[in-house]
Amino acid sequence: MQNDKDITLTPAQEQNSEEFLSRITSFIKNSKMSECSGQKFFRQKGAKDDTTGEELFHILNHLMTAEDSDERRSQFNMNDYTRYFMTADGRLVNDMIRVNSHDHDGHTWTYIAFEFLHSPDLAKLATKMYPTGLVQLEMDFFLGICKGDQFQCGHCGNSDRNLKYWPMCFIIAKSENHTAAGSLLKRTLGLYQEAGGDGKSVMVDGGKALDKATRLENEARAASSSVEHVNEASSSVEQVNAGMKRVVQSHIMAESHVMAAFDGQEASDEGDDRGRENVERKVTSLLESHQFDINHW
Repeated sequence: MQNDKDITLTPAQEQNSEEFLSRITSFIKNSKMSECSGQKFFRQKGAKDDTTGEELFHILNHLMTAEDSDERRSQFNMNDYTRYFMTADGRLVNDMIRVNSHDHDGHTWTYIAFEFLHSPDLAKLATKMYPTGLVQLEMDFFLGICKGDQFQCGHCGNSDRNLKYWPMCFIIAKSENHTAAGSLLKRTLGLYQEAGGDGKSVMVDGGKALDKATRLENEARAASSSVEHVNEASSSVEQVNAGMKRVVQSHIMAESHVMAAFDGQEASDEGDDRGRENVERKVTSLLESHQFDINHW
């Protein structure tokens, strides 16, 4: 593998080929023994942490601030939740991650959506890679991020022309469900749209949740498009309806066969009333049959 020109290596891998070979051998060995297609190989023992729910709530809100905000650049201390940002992991997260949204209430939560601070730049580069600006996305979920696999991590992004994958958005959720997948997909598409592009297709592993999330996004787009067309056409439709009523009514009243509504009626006021009722029913029926419906989604 090291001599294959099609296999790219990092400088660290090139400088320590023995360690690189050891990692490859270990991966193959452990993936065969794994109970879930190699995913357990990537699991590492987590560090012991005594962060409280309230502290995590503040950490997430801190990470929602802008990259150049005073809060991002504030001095951290050991007296509150900011002590996390004095650790190596905390400094890395503060320098690279923006939490897009979460539902933590200080005690519990069901999801955390986040992205790189440079994800908007990745979206701009991706849209330039495609002549039409329509990007092919890739999305998947994986286990192994916490003890007992109580949560899963989803990621979404795209590959460049060298087949290198660039994840842009992430979500930690209870499971690989269509709600989490839909939120992940929508945020990623939003970044492409902000960059002047959009998504064209998404590669998934065939999971029902990802398929459903994609279908719901398509339905939402179709509904949005319909609303735009309806709003543009509403005034025209109303004008057409008013004009059509006048045209149909004139046409009906000019037709001699309408007078047949009076045939067989008594030559009296009561007979005339029945004849007029027959004409009104014919007019109403024809007007309703030509009426345009305006549906608001």
